[in-house]
Amino acid sequence: MPLVPFGALKRNALGFLCVKTAPGSVWLNTSPVRSTGAMVVFSPGGKRTTPDGTGCTYSSNAIRSGIRGQSKEDAMIKLYGVPMSRAMRAMWMLEELGLPYERVKVDFADGGTRKPDYLKINPNGHIPALQDGDVTLFESMAINLYLARKYDQGLWPKTVADEGRAFQWSVWAMTELEEPVITALLHRVFLPAAQRDAKKADDAAERFKTPLAVLNGALAGRTYLTGSVFTVADLNVASVVSIAPMCGIDLAPAPNVQAWFQRCSARPALARAQAHP
Repeated sequence: MPLVPFGALKRNALGFLCVKTAPGSVWLNTSPVRSTGAMVVFSPGGKRTTPDGTGCTYSSNAIRSGIRGQSKEDAMIKLYGVPMSRAMRAMWMLEELGLPYERVKVDFADGGTRKPDYLKINPNGHIPALQDGDVTLFESMAINLYLARKYDQGLWPKTVADEGRAFQWSVWAMTELEEPVITALLHRVFLPAAQRDAKKADDAAERFKTPLAVLNGALAGRTYLTGSVFTVADLNVASVVSIAPMCGIDLAPAPNVQAWFQRCSARPALARAQAHP
C-alpha cells in the first residue's frame, strides 16, 4: 500500500480528500484512509473516472460519505486517544462511516492526557477527543452522536422518536451500564494484583445484572435497539457491553443481549478499528 505525505492531500471540486494522479482517473480504496505517523495509507482498488473529471486517489468509503471541504484544503478529522480506551468506540464509528481520519496517540498511561497541549483540546484530561474542522468535542458518546448525525450513512435514526432513543440508550450506557463493568475490569484485569479487590469485582459483576436485564428486555423481539437497523444507539451500547467478556462476565443469562451483541461485534468496521495498533 503506497504511503502519501499529509502535505500531498488535497480536496477536489467535490470536497473529497485526494492525491492527484493521471487526469480523468482515480484509484479507489477498498478501505478508508488512515494515518500512520506523518503519512497516510491508501489501499488501492479499482480504477474509475471521477465525477468532476479530475484525477484523484481517495477512499471509496469517503466517496460514499460525501465528505465536504473544511476550513483548510487539507483538513482531516483528528481523533486523540489509544485503542485500549473509550477512543475505540469513536474509531469504530469512524470506520462505520468510512471517514478518513488521523489518529493522534494520546495515552493516559504515560501522562499524555495531562500535557498542556492536550489539555487545551480536552481540559478534563481524558480521552478521546475529536477535532473536525472548527469543531472540537470530548466525551466519546457525544463524539459518536455528532459523527452519526453529521455524516449519517444510515447510522442516524430516521425519526425524532428514534433520535430520542439513541440519546436515551447512549446516556443510559454511561450512567447505568459502564460503572459496574469497568469496576469489574479494573479489579480482575487491569490493576496490579496487589491492588485488586475480589469482593469489589464480584459486587460489580452482580450489579451489572440489573442493567443487563433491562437491555435484555428492550431487545425482546427486536434485532437492534431501534428496530431492524443497526444505528448509533447499538454501536454506543455495544461498545460498553464489549467490556463484559474481558472481565469474565457471562452474557448467556441475557440471551437477547448475547445474540444482539454477536451481531454488533461481527461488523467489519469494528474489525477494522480493532486492527489499528
